[in-house]
Amino acid sequence: MKRIAVLGSTGSIGQTSLQLLSQKKDEFQVVALAAGRNIKLLSAQIDAFRPEMVTVESESLAFDIQKNFPGLQVLHGREGLIKLVKEVDTDLIISGIVGFEGVAPIIAALHANKNLAIANKEALVAAGRFVMKLVHEKRVKFIPLDSEHNALFQLLGESSTLQIQRAILTASGGPFWRSHDKDFENVTPEEAVAHPTWKMGPKISVDSATLMNKGFELLEAQHLFGLSRKQLQVVIHPQSYVHALIQFENGVIHGLVSPPDMKYPIEYALYYPEKRGSPSFEIPLPLGFYSPDLERFPCLRLALDVLDEADSYGVALNAANDVAVAEFLEGRLTFGKISVIIEKVLQEARPVMLETFEDIERLDGEFRRLAFSLINV
Repeated sequence: MKRIAVLGSTGSIGQTSLQLLSQKKDEFQVVALAAGRNIKLLSAQIDAFRPEMVTVESESLAFDIQKNFPGLQVLHGREGLIKLVKEVDTDLIISGIVGFEGVAPIIAALHANKNLAIANKEALVAAGRFVMKLVHEKRVKFIPLDSEHNALFQLLGESSTLQIQRAILTASGGPFWRSHDKDFENVTPEEAVAHPTWKMGPKISVDSATLMNKGFELLEAQHLFGLSRKQLQVVIHPQSYVHALIQFENGVIHGLVSPPDMKYPIEYALYYPEKRGSPSFEIPLPLGFYSPDLERFPCLRLALDVLDEADSYGVALNAANDVAVAEFLEGRLTFGKISVIIEKVLQEARPVMLETFEDIERLDGEFRRLAFSLINV
């Protein structure tokens, strides 16, 4: 029986993972859960899975959980999260914590030689070279859960990236790609998070609406698979059934097709390297593919500009986007100004050698403060 830990258990990835695991209790045991503030949902998850260890955001929340589950080991804060990933006896850690907060536990897990399935973009966008160096040094399983990278992971197999002419990531286009007359200055948070295909959290839904999500995925693919900018391409595919395509030097194209449901890549990660069958499905033909408009969606252009640049530019891109999206969701910044803030922060970025996670974290803080200052001018 495989022992599984789920980080971000009350988020979208965490809930989907636990829903899948609840159907396979004879094969998998959930031994640890990490959540933030949603202790009502976490309590229900503890009741359902009876983990050995959990962690929450604060000491007061940990006290509330401990009161209701006296025999459970309850930790809190970043220190508790790091302790959990280091000490839990697990075959696989599913990392679904959104944002830069999810980077430290991933690095701690790698140092502890833990196998990971990750849905945290920031670990690769802001710290990709550092993270992948650890992956190769520790020789652990490191399985991407984003549907596009999971597809590339499956398609590439043992193939050398030197044989790859193009790796094509598909994008749904979000809610606005057909809205050519849409005034982006007047887009509301409710409109931006109304994704037409995927069910996701608010932050990643906004990133999908700006196409920054796809820009982040280009950076992720570069670090995960050692691909260059000239090998990477994005196409709009509204049906979201084709998750990635690779074209070999001989011109042959291979693709991975499945419904837009995160249970497919999660299930693949749970059983990896074994392959299990999933229910058959109908493909909604005809399938459409379109080129993205970089003028209407400048966030994707900004991410393309960062490819092949020094690591510090990835830190700047992620930090500025994180701040700008949060301010938009709080009603303090217009949708159209998200890319403006990111571009201004990138203009201030310089090549910096990042030797440690502390270097990355320090630079991340500097770029966040810069983004806030630009918004509050």
